[in-house]
Amino acid sequence: MGTSREHNSQVVNGIARPRQSYPDRSAGPASRAPSEAALRRLELNTIRAGHENAGFLSASRGYLPISSPLQALDPAYAEWDAIAAELPQLYRELSLRKRIAALPVLPATADCLDARQVLRATALLSILSHAYWYVDSRPPLDLPPQLRLPWAQLRKRLGRTQEVISYIDLIIYNWKVRDSALPNPLLVENLDLLFPTIGNQEERVFYMTQLEILGRTAAVPKLVASAQGAALRDDEAELEAALIGIIDALSGVVNVALPKINPNPYARTHVDPVSWAKTVAPFAVPIHAGDQGPSGTSSPIFNTLDLFFGRKDFQTFLGREIKALRAHYPRAWQVFLSTLTEVDVRAYVELKGSQSLKSAWREAFELYAGETGFLGRHRMKVYGYLELAFKVGRSVTIGGFGGVFTDRTWDQVDGELSRSQGERTKEAPESVHRARV
Repeated sequence: MGTSREHNSQVVNGIARPRQSYPDRSAGPASRAPSEAALRRLELNTIRAGHENAGFLSASRGYLPISSPLQALDPAYAEWDAIAAELPQLYRELSLRKRIAALPVLPATADCLDARQVLRATALLSILSHAYWYVDSRPPLDLPPQLRLPWAQLRKRLGRTQEVISYIDLIIYNWKVRDSALPNPLLVENLDLLFPTIGNQEERVFYMTQLEILGRTAAVPKLVASAQGAALRDDEAELEAALIGIIDALSGVVNVALPKINPNPYARTHVDPVSWAKTVAPFAVPIHAGDQGPSGTSSPIFNTLDLFFGRKDFQTFLGREIKALRAHYPRAWQVFLSTLTEVDVRAYVELKGSQSLKSAWREAFELYAGETGFLGRHRMKVYGYLELAFKVGRSVTIGGFGGVFTDRTWDQVDGELSRSQGERTKEAPESVHRARV
């Protein structure tokens, strides 16, 4: 029987992790990785609960709902549904605040609203609250009780502390499909917003592209857990298959989904930068300074891949932000992400991997963090849209970057994105470093 090989212990969140042994195949199969066990346990918890309020997480759908978002609340809340359906018109006509003032104050406590309707009600009130705040250039002193009181009750039921729209409200629970019979219905061209506010092409494509990205990476939580389990079981074939799955998912993001946010006016998914900057971009900025808004880094796929690929450094502005975001995630996401620090797949690949396995690891990492990968292409797109946005009057981003045109805030954001990308690639394979030169 061969001897086991170990990688050095690491310190994660101030806690020294024990050395992790990677057994030889002759030693017999090891137990499942903590992430594999957590994914299964959390999915079973959701099935038992009958709702997904603890967080969307499953082997089949990743961070997307297992069931499509509800189309309506109980009849007692029909007035909420009605105003949501009218929202684009009310927003255009600047009559939203008057319309909301005519609403009754409806309670959203557990004895009034069923747990299975909490996610729809929360997304609806989150969007209405932000629309109420930003429909006029003159912000109100506070939200009216028709929004503020039930929204607070709903956030408490979900364990949220900040009075701000979340990434779940804005993206993950804000969609419906046009044709559910398609082989892959979660494509931008087949998606509409459940709660449109502006009602234009820029809003739909910008938000639904982010949903398509989560759809294309739906297998990633299961794949990273399988990869960690394969490392513990010393199963190179299983680990390489998991990495190839990650490669396929990220290829779809980089080559198909992300390019759909397209400034070309002749493109089917054209997102006009000026229209986007004037209408969509300001909407999700937190209504209270210091709160965590639903910027692009809020997507759980970034934290998932950061932890899986072994990111250790979070000292940049965006590094600190993405790490802090975990505290605002649903409980299921927090638990699953915490288990991804338990097994160092990169160490296994370096210690025991064949050339084929090392090549698969390198390719997967480059597709995530390389200059022509997800982060690199995302950074290029952000730069182009933000530059024009600040030129036409935008003054602050969802993530809190602010300034006037002469401050060239888009360069500041690009620099922060570059530094954050550098934190991920500083210990990367040499080929990734060459791509960044």
